[in-house]
Amino acid sequence: MRQIKFRGLRTDGKGWVYGYLILRECESPVPETTESYKEYLICTYDFNGLEEFQVLPESVGQYIETINNQDVFDGDIFCITDSKYSYYVKIEDGLQAICYHIMKKDWDDKSHLRWGSLYRIKLRWDNQFYITGNIHQNPELCQKP
Repeated sequence: MRQIKFRGLRTDGKGWVYGYLILRECESPVPETTESYKEYLICTYDFNGLEEFQVLPESVGQYIETINNQDVFDGDIFCITDSKYSYYVKIEDGLQAICYHIMKKDWDDKSHLRWGSLYRIKLRWDNQFYITGNIHQNPELCQKP
């Protein structure tokens, strides 16, 4: 059975938090407004009990699987040893982890976009896979070289 967990960057700037995702609908704090808003929270449970941390919505990523002893989350950037390519992982249609090229020696060649499934990479390059960052904390890795 696949483990369900999420990660998100804390709004207080204290790094990543890992656990269960909670979306809480909140009423507007301004009485003149009836618009509600959503809070994104990651809930953790340990020896200290249950804790909730507010996270940046755009940074929330779901756990996909473990490859080469590394937990892979939606939004991770990775390389394969001895490869000129870098990729990022994105969950599409809520089910499949798709990998996209993000850097290539010939950047103007448009074949660098969609590459294939993470499952395909795991089968072929499991022991050569390593995470170099993520699209939230390392946006420079997604820029044109």
